[in-house]
Amino acid sequence: MLGVINMENKFNASFLAQQRENTMNGNFPFNRSVEALFESCLLDYRISNLKEKIDAALDQHESTLFQALSKELASLEAAELTIS
Repeated sequence: MLGVINMENKFNASFLAQQRENTMNGNFPFNRSVEALFESCLLDYRISNLKEKIDAALDQHESTLFQALSKELASLEAAELTIS
């Protein structure tokens, strides 16, 4: 287990060193791809969370909440398509 932790620490140190070097050289493509991945994961989480809320609203027969959440979900799914 300690070996795995050490390997992870070495990877993280290498990753951070690469990030610093990219920033100092004014080279940001790697940073942008990481940022895009983060945004995509965040959107996926928000979409999943909204779908759960929509299901709960349907179960509780809350039509106004359902409509509001459905509009927000459509907006997020459209944003997800523009990122992809």
